[in-house]
Amino acid sequence: MLNDTREGKLSELFKTEYENVIHYNMQCDEMINMKTDKLMRANVETSQMREIDNMLMASKALVIIEYVFMSANVDPQFENMLMRWSQNENIYDKNSTVIVLCSDLNLFNETVRRQCFTYTIEPSTAEERRKLLQNLAQDIQKSRKKTLTITEDLIQQSSGLTLHDTETAALEGFTFSAEREFQVSTFTEYKKKILKESGLEYVQPKVSFEHVGGYNMLKGYIRNRIITPLRDPEKANYYGVGLPRGLVMASIPGCGKSLFGEAIACELGLAEIKLGGSDFFRGIVGESESRVKRITNILESLAPVVVMMDELDAIAIKRGLVAMGDSGVQRRITNMLLDWLGRRERKSFLIGAIYLYHNIVRDK
Repeated sequence: MLNDTREGKLSELFKTEYENVIHYNMQCDEMINMKTDKLMRANVETSQMREIDNMLMASKALVIIEYVFMSANVDPQFENMLMRWSQNENIYDKNSTVIVLCSDLNLFNETVRRQCFTYTIEPSTAEERRKLLQNLAQDIQKSRKKTLTITEDLIQQSSGLTLHDTETAALEGFTFSAEREFQVSTFTEYKKKILKESGLEYVQPKVSFEHVGGYNMLKGYIRNRIITPLRDPEKANYYGVGLPRGLVMASIPGCGKSLFGEAIACELGLAEIKLGGSDFFRGIVGESESRVKRITNILESLAPVVVMMDELDAIAIKRGLVAMGDSGVQRRITNMLLDWLGRRERKSFLIGAIYLYHNIVRDK
């Protein structure tokens, strides 16, 4: 977007002209007027934020603030200014706009998030990745006389990656593989790295239904009701079969629920991400709720994937069983998970495991 701004395409992006276009890089504390391409320096007695505020009040301006990626960047003055700009009638009258590019909305307090429009941008779309890989293949064909095929497996496995990561993984796979091809495995490694940074476990399933003994009736049901519709949506739509979005397996411990979940992921040809209660709950107030939101966002960015949630009953417990010192954390986490599960746009397939405990009483 910033490159388009410097090339004079601002009117195409925002459908209007601005008297001043300010780009503020918080990492370098550098402010540039893109209309004149000149570096702006704040006066000794004022700050960069005050300079931006003066410009918004005096002219029809577009302000782009970027590199807001840690809590140190979001000081009280910055939040107060955002609140002021979001409610100032003078800014509305002049049709001025302030755009903040940040790594996490939770860097700002809830009041600021509520007063401003917030948008979550996907790392990349399937069409963007396909076009990028096709361009890379064409460049390689011109320079090395090597024809590369862009398969749907490459497009699907690269979901959740930025265009930069997609390009890097594709070139790494081509460079280090003996076949000189784009490798699906390199995209998998990048996803593992993303999940590892968030403390999640990524599994590439190697166990299919052939490795699971028995359960023939259950296997047949899952093949017909889950695997076939998900792998062939057009056929499912033709027969009026809705696409499944999850499965809950309940049994006593040791019956192979986790193994069966991995086998389902293998039959679907998708990666598996394992979750448990310990992945959500944290000791600091508010951190558990923030982590739920961060995890669900990561899962959706990497979708389609199979999410294996072990001990689901330990997370979504009855209200009467919530501990007295819980302070509502359990209830809020359950509500957030239910909200995520109920979204129509959810792409991940959830498998929940519930343990059933029975007290066996023998007759004497």
